[in-house]
Amino acid sequence: TQGGTDDALVIVTHGLTMRILLMSYFQWSPQTFDAVWKREMGTGAYLPSWLTCATAQGAVSAMAFVIDRRGPAYVTQPPEDDLVEIICRAHGTYGSCFDYVTQTAVSLKAAGICDEHLATLTERLLHWRQDNIQSESPQQRPQPSP
Repeated sequence: TQGGTDDALVIVTHGLTMRILLMSYFQWSPQTFDAVWKREMGTGAYLPSWLTCATAQGAVSAMAFVIDRRGPAYVTQPPEDDLVEIICRAHGTYGSCFDYVTQTAVSLKAAGICDEHLATLTERLLHWRQDNIQSESPQQRPQPSP
């Protein structure tokens, strides 16, 4: 949404047209557009897919980028305890997995979107980090994202 309205915008395009639309609609600078594009699309791990999404006004079709289950970036769901530790320790090019997951949870909640699994996972991450980071030496601790 933009400007506090409940309108949604779904754009299906690519290349220069996508760049012009996103930069104009969101008032992004070329640097912002490039950073978002590289972060979200640079790995080739996602496939564009049409999904049916429930809204207060009824079902709508929306474009989403979902993980390619045949690609090397896809891993099957590990046991929940393993997943919590992996998320708390993992760091990538753009920061920590912990920050990504917890910031996603905060953003969804702020937008009024309830994802119970993500909320529960986030609570587990916070508890794991509190319990385990305190007992590690400084060299073992995950470094905060820049």
